[in-house]
This record gives sequence, C-alpha cells and structure tokens, in this order.
Amino acid sequence: MNIKEVLSVAKIPRNEAEVLLAHVLKKERSWCIAHANETLDTTHIDQFQKLVERRLSHEPIAYLIGTKEFYGRTFRVTPDTLIPRPATEYLIENVTAFLHHQETEITEADTQVVIATKRFQDADPKYIVDVGTGSGCIAITLALEHPEKKLIATDISAAALEVAKQNAKLHNCAIDFRQGSLLEPVGDIDRPFLLVSNPPYISADEKLMPDVAQYEPHTALFAGDDGSDCLRELVQQAKQHTHCVGIVLECRTEHAILLT
Repeated sequence: MNIKEVLSVAKIPRNEAEVLLAHVLKKERSWCIAHANETLDTTHIDQFQKLVERRLSHEPIAYLIGTKEFYGRTFRVTPDTLIPRPATEYLIENVTAFLHHQETEITEADTQVVIATKRFQDADPKYIVDVGTGSGCIAITLALEHPEKKLIATDISAAALEVAKQNAKLHNCAIDFRQGSLLEPVGDIDRPFLLVSNPPYISADEKLMPDVAQYEPHTALFAGDDGSDCLRELVQQAKQHTHCVGIVLECRTEHAILLT
C-alpha cells in the first residue's frame, strides 16, 4: 500500500491521519502529502494502524506523538502534563504587557476563558514564577521571550516536573524548578516577582470531551464545585506575599472577580 491508500482507509479525520503517519515515518506532514504514491513497508503500516486504533479510543494526538506546539515552539508532553492550548498563548502576551507597564486587566482567550491580570505594586519584577508549570511551556516561553528575567517554575507533580526539565533542556533554558503546592515552594523569595499560572479551574461536575476527561491529568483540570478552589487560594497567597508585584492568570470568566 502507498501513502494515499493507507490514509484513505484510516477511520479518523484526514488531517489527524496525516499527522500520525508523518510521526511514524519521521517526516513532515507536508512530505506525506507530496509523496502520496510512496510505498510503505508493513512495519510502518502496522505502527500507523496501532496509533489509529488508540486515536479511535479518544487518546489525544499530542500524547500519541509525544509533542505539542506552543507559541511557535515544540514541547514534549505526556499524560502527566496538560496539553498546551492556543488560548494559553494569550497569557504570554499579557505577561509581556504587564512587564511593559500596560494595563490589560481582562483578555478574552476562548469561550468562557479569560486571562486576568492584577497589579499589586509598581515595582519591576526580578523573577517570574510559574505555578503549576506542567510541561513547562509557559515558563520556558517566558524565559525565551524575556531573557532579562529569572524564571522559577513549580508543580505539585514530580512527574510533570521531569517533563518540564526535559523541555527546558531541549530549549536550552535555565529555569529553577521546584516541587510543591501553590506558592509554598517560593516562600524564600526576597525580591519582587510576577506570579503567572494556568491553574485548575474546571468545576467537578463539568462534562468534558472524552479525549480530555479520559486522558489528561484531573489534578490539573478540576478544582472543586465551582472550579475556584485552587484559584481562590492562589490569589490569597499572592496578595499576602510581600514581594508579589502582580498576577496573570488563566481562568473562567466568572473567576476573574477573585482578583479584585
């Protein structure tokens, strides 16, 4: 069978099939499209079909190929980490605005999702602290976009931190990774810092798509009956921390009031 034939019989959307086949062949997706008549060996066909079967069980494409693009860069992801989403790229933009002393309090990022910003002090932050770093995509992107700042990234999950460290190495970033809950790992900071986070903000009873509900880590998704448990505690800790100059959060639209 050639590429065109293998793709035509896959029982998943064509674009997804092209991504999976390109991964198996270690080629770009564009190469697969341009070489539709290329004959495939049985090993590659078997590998592709196994991935298709997993996708039919709703396993996310990002976990199947082990990577996801964020802010124009490729990051390793595993089931220990959330899959980066386009909406979170707005968080990077709002951090940049904050550092340039522009006031962008609420930015709509997706349906019922906003990036909420609150400045507590006028001081220029020496550090940026990414709480709940997951794959590390936020901290690493900020380190690359703002090399003048020192980055600290925390997560309660040791497994997620291992993935984040691998991504930092991949992108040649020096980041201080710390394990722990919320701001507990940065209690020793004695210089101004900006808090950045994409924390859990989904209510416990919300129904999610199967690829999210069945595969992505629930501790990084759900936060109590109304989804505000983690956010509420994080904002309170930020306000009480002497050296926290402000906060930039991804959250539900109704959660933004917590920053007032």
